[in-house]
Amino acid sequence: MESEAKKKFLMKVGIISVMALILIFWVLNMKNVFRNDAVNTNDQSLAQLRNIKNDFNNTITEINQNLSTVGAATSTSPSNIATSSFVSELIKETNSNSSSTEVKATSSLPIIPVSSSTPVKVNPNCPAYINCMPTIGAARDCTIPLGCEGITQIAY
Repeated sequence: MESEAKKKFLMKVGIISVMALILIFWVLNMKNVFRNDAVNTNDQSLAQLRNIKNDFNNTITEINQNLSTVGAATSTSPSNIATSSFVSELIKETNSNSSSTEVKATSSLPIIPVSSSTPVKVNPNCPAYINCMPTIGAARDCTIPLGCEGITQIAY
């Protein structure tokens, strides 16, 4: 009986001492948790930040220069581009042909509009779909009836 009480007492003392050690290490680590990162910055990290800032500024400057170059190139009018005689004659000929050309219908057949949103049913006995889902037993017939090719759809 005494040995069981002694074992329980030693177990309690061991658990309490382990908990006390964990609590002590946790309290000692708390000072590192709330420490300000500004204290830990060194010259190397500041130099890296300055390099990144300078690279970013250089990139933005290059982008602005390229955008101004593109803006200047797009602001030129087509008349400035057409400096050669061939291009200017081509533009004049195109303008004169486009204003004098008429479109004439050469066919006497009537024009039938083809804007139909729903298919026209030829055969009134055509089903909307054919169920071809696999089943147990005999296989289903998945053939579309004649005259229903554009109307009936196969559902898998």
